[in-house]
Amino acid sequence: MTESSDFVAEIAEALRSTGAVNITYSTQKKNCVWCFDFVCGNHNWSLKVVAKNANLNNLPTIYWMTNTPVWGWPHVGFDGDVCVSDREGLEYDPEDYRGVIGWLVNEAVQLLGKYSTYSEQERLTEFADEIEGYYSQMGAIPVALDERVDTTKRLYCESTYYPLPRTWKSHPVVYRLNHGSTRYKACQQQRLAILDVTIDQLPKYPCVKAEMQWDLNWWTTLISQLDLKQRKIALDDKTRGLLLRVKNAFGQGLLLLHWGTKDRCSGWMYIVGRQYRDYVMSRSGGESITKHAVVIGCGAIGSRVAEQLALAGIDKLTLVDFDKFSADNLARHILGSKAIGQYKVNALAELLTDNIPGILIDSKKTDIDQVSDETLRKADAIVLATGKPALERAIVQRAFNSQWKALTVSVSVEACGLGGHSIASLPGMQGCLECLYINPDSGETELRFRGSFVADGEKVTRQLTGCGAFTPYSALDATKTAVLAVEQVLQGTTGYARWVGEASKALAAGITPSEAHTVASHSSTNPIKPNAYAHGRCKCCGI
Repeated sequence: MTESSDFVAEIAEALRSTGAVNITYSTQKKNCVWCFDFVCGNHNWSLKVVAKNANLNNLPTIYWMTNTPVWGWPHVGFDGDVCVSDREGLEYDPEDYRGVIGWLVNEAVQLLGKYSTYSEQERLTEFADEIEGYYSQMGAIPVALDERVDTTKRLYCESTYYPLPRTWKSHPVVYRLNHGSTRYKACQQQRLAILDVTIDQLPKYPCVKAEMQWDLNWWTTLISQLDLKQRKIALDDKTRGLLLRVKNAFGQGLLLLHWGTKDRCSGWMYIVGRQYRDYVMSRSGGESITKHAVVIGCGAIGSRVAEQLALAGIDKLTLVDFDKFSADNLARHILGSKAIGQYKVNALAELLTDNIPGILIDSKKTDIDQVSDETLRKADAIVLATGKPALERAIVQRAFNSQWKALTVSVSVEACGLGGHSIASLPGMQGCLECLYINPDSGETELRFRGSFVADGEKVTRQLTGCGAFTPYSALDATKTAVLAVEQVLQGTTGYARWVGEASKALAAGITPSEAHTVASHSSTNPIKPNAYAHGRCKCCGI
């Protein structure tokens, strides 16, 4: 027997061990398929198990072999797919055929048995919770919604028409819902109505035509289930579609019915992809953070600081940089080739606002001297990622002298993977960036950062074209360093955080690591508290 036939025989035996009968085997689109019956109590469930690639490395899918499309059964897809697991993080032994198949069949039978005892209305009530997922599985296309629906405002959709091949007809396509703010220039604004419905008012069979198109029978059934007030909304001649809000345990499931300029007796159904800030943040397990952070320097590190702060939920950013993005930046920056020639702050702001709904970004294509004291004074955090130590020391001193409320974080990366540093200072508190430029023995201020991981006198910059020197570090180095600063901003903690890398790459490049690197390599990775490096003769934070 071949390995494949061994697998088929062993799965069949695993099914028999569960009590399955009438087992048959076939292949469908290179998948292994077993159909069988399973008697449990008063029910004889006809089921089907589908495995990919003649192994269980991917959890097999189990189907209820009943009339399709299935409607109104919780955790059962239109095609009978019984959702016994979301497959996220599920741990099992793919070689344990009997254990995996036994668990799969038992879970499916228990789920179907449970809901068979429910009344139709009870099943529909739970089914309403997953109405969007149901239609998504059927192939409904998501349409963007980047703000909460406000029933006091008119609702529109941005739509365009695509000609159908070899005909004079066209097909309307919806891209986005809005309350009057358009995004797509080539689209028309079409008015929609908002209709609140219950799950039992929807037709007892879904749209089954290609591209989620409903027919006259489906529409007539829907209208017949509505009360007079709802019918008036649904049949309003001024509208080109309906946003159905289906009541469920999570609030509402959102479905869009769109007919455009055509007869509403036939149209297209969409699911709604929520993109507004609170919803998106809740998907990450976080929430919007009411903080204003200023990022000065939007290179490889600064851009990642801005990105991670935005993703973490910071609701307002000010980006400061006077430089334009060039091809030389591509290897380690989050911006891509389309940004070449643009000001970094503008391109970065566009990227972040597109990826992270609801964030407010102020782009300042200038240097720090042109940023008003008021902006800096009112900020909650200022991240310095300029790559210019003298400038950053001056800004920190300015923060202390002017008593800004902002946590001021200086972040820098070392060459060739040696490590990265993030020093967070707060005006009025002991321990600042300037303290790390004071010789602890003599008390004298020095030009060199005493935490540097490169030996004194070493040249770390490189050139490839005869001009435009750069420090060789990777995108990963920049990311690890940026994360240090982001964590300090989010936690509001002062201190000196660092990560320490191996010295081999630096040594191969002819760069000698410093004694500080050697010490740090054998020290705790926990941030160093300010009182460990604060100096009484510091002209900035002076104890």
